[in-house]
Amino acid sequence: TPVSTLEAIYHSWTPQTAAPLCDRIRGVEMLATHFPHVGWHICIKIQRQRISASSHRPRWRDHRKDYGQAVPECDKEYFRSKTLDIALNWPKHDNKTLGDLIEHLGHLEAVQSFVWKLVDSYARTERDAVAKEELRERISRYGFSRSRLRSNTISAVFRKSARAACKKLESVDPIIRHTWLFAKAWVGGFDDAHIDTADFDSSKHMERVHQLRQEALDEIWKAYGWEGVTKLLSAGDAARAVGEYTRLTTSTRRKAGEILRACLGSDLPLKEKLDKFMQGYLSALSEADRANVLLAAASGTDDEQAARLFRCAPLGKETWHLLEQQSTTVRERYWREISISSQGVLLSDQEVAEVVNSLLKARRPRTAFNAVHWAAGRKVEPSLLKRLLVDVATVNNDQNDSCEINADDLSDALNALNGSAETTSDEMAQLEFLFLEALDGLSDGSGHGIPSLERAIAQNPGIFAQSIALVYKRSDNGQDPPEWRVDDPDRRTAAARKAYTLLTRVRWIPGTDENGTVHAEPLRRWCTEVRRLCAEQGRAVVGDIHIGQLLSRTPTDHEGRGPCIAVCEVLDGIRSEHVEQGYRVGVYNARGPHFHDVEKGGNEERDLATLYRQRAERLSFDYPYVSGILGRIADDYQQEGTWQDTHANVIKRLFN
Repeated sequence: TPVSTLEAIYHSWTPQTAAPLCDRIRGVEMLATHFPHVGWHICIKIQRQRISASSHRPRWRDHRKDYGQAVPECDKEYFRSKTLDIALNWPKHDNKTLGDLIEHLGHLEAVQSFVWKLVDSYARTERDAVAKEELRERISRYGFSRSRLRSNTISAVFRKSARAACKKLESVDPIIRHTWLFAKAWVGGFDDAHIDTADFDSSKHMERVHQLRQEALDEIWKAYGWEGVTKLLSAGDAARAVGEYTRLTTSTRRKAGEILRACLGSDLPLKEKLDKFMQGYLSALSEADRANVLLAAASGTDDEQAARLFRCAPLGKETWHLLEQQSTTVRERYWREISISSQGVLLSDQEVAEVVNSLLKARRPRTAFNAVHWAAGRKVEPSLLKRLLVDVATVNNDQNDSCEINADDLSDALNALNGSAETTSDEMAQLEFLFLEALDGLSDGSGHGIPSLERAIAQNPGIFAQSIALVYKRSDNGQDPPEWRVDDPDRRTAAARKAYTLLTRVRWIPGTDENGTVHAEPLRRWCTEVRRLCAEQGRAVVGDIHIGQLLSRTPTDHEGRGPCIAVCEVLDGIRSEHVEQGYRVGVYNARGPHFHDVEKGGNEERDLATLYRQRAERLSFDYPYVSGILGRIADDYQQEGTWQDTHANVIKRLFN
């Protein structure tokens, strides 16, 4: 980036410029005068530079020998000293520049007293309370960071000065003063007695945070009431925590109803934060109080507000029981808009079944599938899980059901269904086909894969032939049978994409028994039928190519001689040039992506050529046609090895 290049030019010990020291100092002074934002960045960066990276040096131009080289130690320290003076004597310091000085120069004891004087002057003269609070928070987070305290990188003198500065910068407005407590869900980097110990006690830390937050909300509520809470929500990102502590501050049931109705009637800009606020507020109520408050707050509201109110209540059977007392419209809106993941509640098996059923009824299957995460044991009845998976694949998604489906979770769901008494092998094959593209990255020994679909193809060669027909056009301009046609263009494109994925994913060789042994006769019958169907539908050539690719995926025999005997017999019987073409393409693709070492040249290809030539020689007497295929593969690898040698020599000549 441009600023990274500028940092490299002004690097203190390896400046990426041939300019002398005096010119580099003048350059920083010019930046500070005319481009103060950039100049300040460079001055601060110079003080904390720990690593250096050389800029690109053009090879065919003359440069001074000292360009980009390390400078003497005295020059480095002098340059740092001059840029430090520029930073310390900046024309007008603000909360950002002072915060940068403290965070970047806090380790320099020689300048600490001067920096704290600058902070003291700023605290006395600055009128912007928010800016002062931002500086106070930066000082606190830096000076009382647990990692720095435990590593002893912050001295006791620095912490004493930091405490005094924070006190001076503290605002009289409780909202501004306590915003840092509700800026994030986790509160860290504040002055606390137990944090100085070597062993950080998280329970004591949380107790202290709880005490500070409760005291803060008490003070804000007494001073400003509900208006103060809304200002606190606008300034921070811990709206749920604000709701929880507001509940502890306002304990009466009447006040709870007023607060919830105020949330429902507030302006749209704070809607998301108000929803989280209500989640925290309602979760802090006891079950009995929550039921009374929910029913009281929902009365007198419209259907939209009532549904929103119940969506903010804790997810579970208690809330759903109260929801049943609302109108049908409220219940439908609740399930149509509820966000399961934002609740973060661990559901029981019974509750997750109700969630899934209700979300499926609301046509939100993807949300229902992800809701299984929140089940205690992630157990779903097979019949319900099967219905859920079918809907995930077939129901159109709306804006409230656009969440992604994790492929690992999908694989786990299919594994749970596999072997179930309520799911047949045909149904499993259908589900695997529906999620074929989602499972595409889990085929190499991990995940569920497509075992049922592969066995269905092995038993029914028509599936393989029809997949070829979906991907490729006829060569004779004929008409496909109605059951093979997809008239809608969008559906045809999607079907073709999925069919091609299937053709490249199938690994199970037809004729393979449960022990993994391939038998020649059933494989021959399968290949004959696929070739017949493809020829009838004008796709004989591409059909043979894909048969060859499938046969290339067979494992070698027990002696490592090449294709197993059954595949050799089938290939020798077919003797098709297009089957051979597909077989060779499959062998090359099986190698996968690989990186060539310039030093090795084409050694890898020559090793492969030797391997396939040995296999060809072993099969030359029994299966001469297969031997010829393997010999031609060996020749191709030998030729590629020669090309890689030439390429490596060219690279060496260019860069050495």
